[in-house]
Amino acid sequence: MVDPLTGEKVRPGETFDTHEEAVAWRLQQNARLQSIVPASRITLREVYTRRLDRAGLKQTTKADMQRALRRMPDKLLDTEIRRITPEMIVEWVTTDLVKRDYKANTMLTTSAYLSGVFTWARDNNIETIGNPVKACGASRLIRLYAPDDEDDYDEWFTHQFGRGPVWTPEQVRHFVLNEDAYPYRALAAFVALQATRRGETIGLRWSRFNQKERIIRVADNITWTNEVVFENTPKGGKRRWVVLDDMVLDLLLQHREMQEAEKAQYSEWDDNGWIFTRRKHHKSTDWKPGIHMMPTTITSRVGYGSKKHGFPVIGPHGLRRTWATIAEDIGVPRKVRRDILGHSGDSMTERYTRSNAEEIRQGLAMVRAVIFPDWSPDHPEKSAL
Repeated sequence: MVDPLTGEKVRPGETFDTHEEAVAWRLQQNARLQSIVPASRITLREVYTRRLDRAGLKQTTKADMQRALRRMPDKLLDTEIRRITPEMIVEWVTTDLVKRDYKANTMLTTSAYLSGVFTWARDNNIETIGNPVKACGASRLIRLYAPDDEDDYDEWFTHQFGRGPVWTPEQVRHFVLNEDAYPYRALAAFVALQATRRGETIGLRWSRFNQKERIIRVADNITWTNEVVFENTPKGGKRRWVVLDDMVLDLLLQHREMQEAEKAQYSEWDDNGWIFTRRKHHKSTDWKPGIHMMPTTITSRVGYGSKKHGFPVIGPHGLRRTWATIAEDIGVPRKVRRDILGHSGDSMTERYTRSNAEEIRQGLAMVRAVIFPDWSPDHPEKSAL
């Protein structure tokens, strides 16, 4: 059919019965074309918004990024992204963030999200640019200009773990003892007493377990995003050795014996050496013997335990928050809490000051003694387990 407006032939699907329809379509096309922003003119705000709208971001991450966005001045956000220079980032850090008296952790988080947006823009071919946040050494500047507050970590610690419900020591003990002996009890005890993150716990392997030294290597992080399982590095990209509590060590050894018995029933077993393996479920479509648990499994176990026993509803992070709360209440030293939870200190002194294995083991034992007062390393068989 011929376009009545231009007299030109049009493709199927772009035919018009009247002149008015052709005009309306043309106006709509013009409006669409005018809304396209050339790459050279796109602003930081537009790129940041695109990053927020991208699928795959957790809701908590989106909320944190939105808060970080509100800390950025309009002058910077409305600048074309290709025209943002390291000098502009330096000005933002030294005259805006510092003057607002933000804590160092808040400023570091904000600059990290901004740096990530520049990296994302480059990786997605939105704009061929460098990363002015890294180029100016924003993290170093923040540590240089931020006030040196002795209580900064404690305030951040309270802010990070003081939100949301926690369980009492008795509730934690009841939850662990009522989990199935295999494969969930060792998993529950590990999260409750080692305070590891969900994905890090699921990603543990026997090949990184050192029974003699009573340590295990956290090197993998299993995540679940948009119904797809990913294997990546732990949070912050840092692998680390974790000192094991004596009770957790005892449960891991029991767990391994039961896993070996299960393994003998199958001719084929996943050879990746996962510690916490998935049970066969009648609805599973991708199950095979020895495959690691799903991250959602531990979430559902904790959530189900909350409702079953009438406890405050929490998730795996709630157990981590519970451990942190108990540790703070009973006086576990700050640097020991920090190292067990896998946090890095703000100041250069904290970054170079680490607890030794014995200090960490004592801190773990202090919390375990509150939760499981009857357990004894000399007579584990006589304990409640």
